[in-house]
Amino acid sequence: MKTQKQWIELKNNLNIENRAYINGEYSAALTGQTIPVVNPATDEIFTEIARCQSEDVDLAVSCARQAFQSGQWSESSPAHR
Repeated sequence: MKTQKQWIELKNNLNIENRAYINGEYSAALTGQTIPVVNPATDEIFTEIARCQSEDVDLAVSCARQAFQSGQWSESSPAHR
């Protein structure tokens, strides 16, 4: 069992990706906006993440559809995915 000090050290060493994952790569929201992620136990903001809008969703869906229809994703093995 970990001590509180060990958990705090783990938390401080976390590297949380805060960008959207679209078309095989991380990218900021198209607007560049972010929103805070708050620890509900402490009300501490511990990171910010991309604030994606409908345009970001449309881009992600379009890229996913293209990858599926081209076979790049749909014909790849489960291990590769």
